[in-house]
Amino acid sequence: MSFTEILIENLQMDMQLRALRTTIRCEAKAVDVKTHSHNIISIALRQIAKEFGDDEANKAIADFKLERLGWNYKVCEHCGHWPCGCGG
Repeated sequence: MSFTEILIENLQMDMQLRALRTTIRCEAKAVDVKTHSHNIISIALRQIAKEFGDDEANKAIADFKLERLGWNYKVCEHCGHWPCGCGG
C-alpha cells in the first residue's frame, strides 16, 4: 500500500468517526424529545466500537456525557475500570 493510499484510508476513517460523533452530539440533545434518538445513539456507539474500538466508544460516552442519559462505559474485563489501569 502506498503512502497516498494509507493517507486516504486514514482520512476516510477520521471522517467516518467525526460523522458518527456528530450524529451522537445532535441526537443527545433530542433524547426524550425525538422518538428514535436513543436507538440512533446506540447504533452509532456500536459502530464506533466495531470500527474504532471500545475505548473510542467510551470516549464518546464521556465527551457527550451520555452516562447521565443512561449509557454505560464498557469496562476492562481484567480490572473492571475504564480507562483501564492494568493494560489488560
